[in-house]
Order: sequence, then structure tokens, then C-alpha cells
Amino acid sequence: MENSGLTTLAADVRGLDVLRKASRDNSPEALKAAAKQFEAMFLQVVIKSMREASPGDELFGGQESKMYQDMLDQQWAQVMTEGGGTGLARVMERQLAANAGSADTSKPIDLKPLSDAGLFSGLPFQPPTARNAAFRQSLQPGAAEPVASAIAGLAADQPPPTSAGAPAHARAFVERVWPAALSASRATGIPAQFLVAQAALETGWGRAELTAADGSSSNNLFNIKAGSSWQGQTVS
Repeated sequence: MENSGLTTLAADVRGLDVLRKASRDNSPEALKAAAKQFEAMFLQVVIKSMREASPGDELFGGQESKMYQDMLDQQWAQVMTEGGGTGLARVMERQLAANAGSADTSKPIDLKPLSDAGLFSGLPFQPPTARNAAFRQSLQPGAAEPVASAIAGLAADQPPPTSAGAPAHARAFVERVWPAALSASRATGIPAQFLVAQAALETGWGRAELTAADGSSSNNLFNIKAGSSWQGQTVS
């Protein structure tokens, strides 16, 4: 059988015609071609899932771009199969041959990972590497402690920021919350300036700060709302 149906363009419908005619012979070549075609379809589904899981291009994306991208992914799946594939085609070929009574089941089939499927450098797929291991290590407990300590150390003895042109109430607010911001910075690693800025934004430089019924401060400088699961004290 001529295997041209799998080496031409994936969008060429003549490839399916060649495969359909060859299937009538029930030959080993026809089984191999059918298995490779199924593997190409499987890889195309994998690539499509990878596309859908990644953010699209809102500026240049569109129906036309999606159509041509699907055609390119289909051809990529075909090229990957011709380059050795993942081993799925060999499994299917063996199963089909067993159903036809001509299988050699004495030899084990070596399945390959997707990263060995004949991918060329243009495909946006990266197999797990040492970089992934380093990333996982960075997520371990305590990995961020050196960074947090360094940030907190920078702000440990830092005076509150001042601006000659700032209103008096703004300067008073910064001076009042700065010690608490430094303490929170040492505990979290978040710069004290960021904490003060967020508190100023949420409370209008302290003028809209939530207070208790007796007028005392609620210490809720970020105006955090209480959910249904909160059982502690609340203010309104």
C-alpha cells in the first residue's frame, strides 16, 4: 500500500480515500496507516486542549485566525505522528492486528512521552525540565523567607514618608499608621509603603475609617467585609 495518505497535507481529503480503500485489503500496511491516523487525531485533540487552556490573542484573534490555527494544529499532529509519535499508533496497530488474527504479541510495546513525539522547535510546548523543578522548589514552605526578611529589614528603621505638599490630615494619617505598617511589613514581607497606601485608599486618609458604636477605632483599615462564616465582632 502507498502511504501517501499520511504524508500529504492533513486537510487533503484524498488521504482518507486512500485509507478507506486500503482497509478493504486488511493488510498490515493498512492497519499501520489506520493506527497512525487515529494517533494523529488524538494528538490534534491534545493540541486543541492546550490551546483552549492558554489565553487567546484578543487583539489579533478572530474566527479566521482560529480556522487557520486549527488547520496548522492538524498538520502539526500529522507531522508528530510521522516523526515517531507517542507509541499510541503501535498499540492500536497491535490491537487491530490481534482482532484480525495476525498479531505478534511476544514483543512489548515501548510507549513514549508526548515530549518525544517528534515535536519541532516551532510548537509552543515545553516538556518538564529542571526549570520546573526549581519552580516547585520555590513553592516549598520557607522558600520566601529570605526575600521577606530582606524587605522587612529595609523598612525596619525607615521613617514615615513625608511630603511638604501633602495635606495635614494625610500626613497625620501616615504618622499614625506607620508603626503598625512596619510591624506588618516585618511579618509579611510586604513593603510598609504599600500597606499605608492601601489603607489610605480604603479609608480616605482615615476620614472614612470604620468605627465602633462608642466611636473607637475598628482597626479595619482595609475595610474588609465580614462574611457569613465570621463569628467575631463587627461594625457598620
